[in-house]
Formats: sequence, C-alpha cells, structure tokens
Amino acid sequence: MLVGDALVVGTSDQRGDETDIPEPLATSLLNPHGHRVEVLTHGDPKWYGNQATYPDYFEAAVWAMTLMERWTQAADVRIVPLTGQEGIERGLTGQAPGSGVVRVPSIC
Repeated sequence: MLVGDALVVGTSDQRGDETDIPEPLATSLLNPHGHRVEVLTHGDPKWYGNQATYPDYFEAAVWAMTLMERWTQAADVRIVPLTGQEGIERGLTGQAPGSGVVRVPSIC
C-alpha cells in the first residue's frame, strides 16, 4: 500500500535497471475521473460491479483488497477507471489521459 509521495517504476530489466511502468497502469493511476471495483466470483467468467465509485485509484484499491479479504466468493478483483462521462455524472471531473483496467493482485 502506498502512503504519501511515491515514485512508481516498472520491473527491472536484464541489467537490473528500472523500466517504465506499463501504460495501462500509468493511465489508471492518473485517471482524474475516478474508478470502480469489479469482482470475479468462483466458477463464473463474468466480472461484476456495482454503482460505488472512488475518487482515485488508491481508494479503489483499498476497497478491492477489503472485498477480497471479506467475501469468500470473490476469486479476483480489478480496478476499472471511469470514463470522462461517468466521472462527470458522479461528480468526479477532470480530463483523462486514456483508459485501462488494472488487476489488483490477490493477497490470499
């Protein structure tokens, strides 16, 4: 969990140098329209979500991890950035650099 200022880099290359973070992750982290959490349940290939939205990636990540810890039917969770229109409708405005889905690793 990131708290406070942080520098996010990608994985190390063969020489041990840091690489750029993947574009979908950068786009999602910087999305000013907000995010929602979707869940995949055991035995069902469809992702489900509700009307809950979060102002930034990190708040959505906290709820995604909480959901994985508390709901035994949850097989996986992912954080989906809202589009500009969705953000405007929910009172979360700004200009998004793009869109991307980022899966939160399971802690189980």
